[in-house]
Amino acid sequence: MEMLSIAQRRDLETVFNLFAMSDSAHLNETEFSALSKFAGEERTRAEVADLFRRVGGKMDFHEFVHVMLSKGKGTGAVRRELEQVFMTLDRDGDGVISPDDLTRVTKEAGAPLDPLTSKEFFDELGSKTEGGIRLDGFLEAMST
Repeated sequence: MEMLSIAQRRDLETVFNLFAMSDSAHLNETEFSALSKFAGEERTRAEVADLFRRVGGKMDFHEFVHVMLSKGKGTGAVRRELEQVFMTLDRDGDGVISPDDLTRVTKEAGAPLDPLTSKEFFDELGSKTEGGIRLDGFLEAMST
């Protein structure tokens, strides 16, 4: 298995923490399914159920990294996955993520963020960009 750089590990932690809504230290099946969908890697319910049986019903960050890297998601794929997450969040394709985009997409994926959490996430990322969260600002924020 490949080693992650500090920046890549931080990127994965950021994505993990965005989706770990019910328990900040673990993903449940719904959250993992939503995260996988955002990363462009949809899994069947049976695959997810089997995976979660093997990890004892909850997935911590180390198990998440292992799953991502063992599925052929090496370190070179981290940026591509973040780009896919951005494109999924940018529902209208205007190149900017809005709080409404984030709320709508997470709801559709079955791991809804309440509007306040969505706004806080947007404000945190938006403070590093101008005119909304654009891809370059999103990638920069995920790496810092």
